[in-house]
Amino acid sequence: MTDGTIQGHELSGIVEAIGEAVSDLRIGDRVVIDPEIVCGKCKNRQYGKTSICLDTQKIGKDTHGGLAEYVIVPGENCLVLPESSAIIAGTLAFPALMILESVNRAFFKKNGKIVILGSDWLSLLVYYLLDHLHEGKIQLAVDLKNSAKLPSFVEDATKLDKLTT
Repeated sequence: MTDGTIQGHELSGIVEAIGEAVSDLRIGDRVVIDPEIVCGKCKNRQYGKTSICLDTQKIGKDTHGGLAEYVIVPGENCLVLPESSAIIAGTLAFPALMILESVNRAFFKKNGKIVILGSDWLSLLVYYLLDHLHEGKIQLAVDLKNSAKLPSFVEDATKLDKLTT
């Protein structure tokens, strides 16, 4: 990260200004931002493999991110949110999609037990998705004395040291 760069790679917001080359956004649009700015020129982009661009910049690492008052983002990195969606839901969209993709690609033994370590929001989202997609037992392993109150959908939480002793 460059010194002085303001972090924040998971972001959504309201369009305040639009560059001349942008035609599919309007001032006032509520958008979720794809934090990876691809070069558009490398051989991987030409083959449609934008996720492995050779010259990717990351919003919040290479350029100012979501904790800044304003962020300059290419129009192609903005996805307009439906009016019925809360802006905070947009902020969670990309991490949620990455988790869903990981869960869908993972190999789990049918009716097998899955243990998820941690009680941060990403771990809770993995727990929630697996609880709805997996037929086996799902268990959340947390440090109960230092964790925040767990949401009501967590049915099985075990103290972390019980799994490691």
